[in-house]
Amino acid sequence: MIKTNQFLLPAKGEALFRPVYVDDLVRGIALAASVPNIGGQIFNLSSDGYVTTKQFFTYHYQWLGKSSPICLPTGLAWFIAEMTFRLKLLFGIRSEGSGASILQLTSRAWFSIKKAQQMLGWRPEVSLDEGMKRTKEWAKEQGLL
Repeated sequence: MIKTNQFLLPAKGEALFRPVYVDDLVRGIALAASVPNIGGQIFNLSSDGYVTTKQFFTYHYQWLGKSSPICLPTGLAWFIAEMTFRLKLLFGIRSEGSGASILQLTSRAWFSIKKAQQMLGWRPEVSLDEGMKRTKEWAKEQGLL
């Protein structure tokens, strides 16, 4: 969607993301599966802090040689996404860019990872910059960039 200029960020790009690099996520899941007597517990495995959606997706824009994301008020972003989604459906074109997708990108929630730190001894080890560097290399290898 970024390649074809169809990607929009609601909440003016100020919603929150708590990204976690896949290696950290897998390590956290493995720890949760191996620690005795914690069955039924729920753990948040994410970054220690947060970034805005604009900060997060700016990496992807830079990889493609594009300027920063299009950041709009939520109502306008939702309307554009939903109308485009419905038009594509009408013509039998699949799209992930719907009003529901826009709403997923509006979160201001912040979930603590303290429980995972205390009960599993887990904490993320890969920084956002490093994770994005690794992700960019993977995307290149896959022919996505």
